[in-house]
Amino acid sequence: MTRPHGFLEELKLALEKWNKSEKLEQIIDVMLEIRAYEDNMHLLQRIRRTGIKCYLASNQQTSRAHYMSEVLNYRSLFEHQFYSCFLGAAKPDQRFFKTVLSDVGFEEASILFIDDREENVESARRLGFQAALYDGAQGVGALRALLTRFGLSAH
Repeated sequence: MTRPHGFLEELKLALEKWNKSEKLEQIIDVMLEIRAYEDNMHLLQRIRRTGIKCYLASNQQTSRAHYMSEVLNYRSLFEHQFYSCFLGAAKPDQRFFKTVLSDVGFEEASILFIDDREENVESARRLGFQAALYDGAQGVGALRALLTRFGLSAH
């Protein structure tokens, strides 16, 4: 998750060790099964049209990061994407957040960080970010309510 190279090679070696080399393609297919919440993506687009910058901060290995960026088209949904494999640190490590903060150039308190893992939310809060727990499965209504609590809307 914190290196730009080597994941697939290590996966291949592990599968060879376990005599399961034929499972590589199946494993990769499962790894790339990402459920995109379309309603959330539409809300994100509306928020961006109001002038608010939106970024993606995700723990991923390289193949998944490229898939998310290119196939799921996250490159056009976000101002910038921050993937742990390219940053050299993974959430909840504060080095991850400090790198993001340095790149975006905003004050900590002006950033709303939303994540589906409590330890990541707490780590961001310790750095001074506004942060909230949210899982996409909760639905767009819950996301809209969360954003409203922080003074954001996309009408």
